[in-house]
Amino acid sequence: MSIKHFSKPEIIDVAKDILTHDKFIGTYKAEKLSPEDSFREVLDISSLEIAELLVKMEEKYHVHMEWADTGKIDSLNDIYNTFVSAITRTRRTSMTLKIIQNQK
Repeated sequence: MSIKHFSKPEIIDVAKDILTHDKFIGTYKAEKLSPEDSFREVLDISSLEIAELLVKMEEKYHVHMEWADTGKIDSLNDIYNTFVSAITRTRRTSMTLKIIQNQK
């Protein structure tokens, strides 16, 4: 899986869809979010709800997101950047695993 397969608009649209339609988070205000808008200010959602968004993103893309940064995530841009980091980390881990397996 390569980062080039995922565009920023696609990832942002998926995150907005989850924020709008998820039974736990679900807020119609998410449809109008700009990439820079604060989740906490505009949507009045908590870190727990942002964590739920990360879980849904993980499930959709089969990528492990970095939970340590949940408190720092507050916009669609932050979600995208976290997603890019997760893809990059996953790719590096996969490459390292292949190298280790080939050395046996």
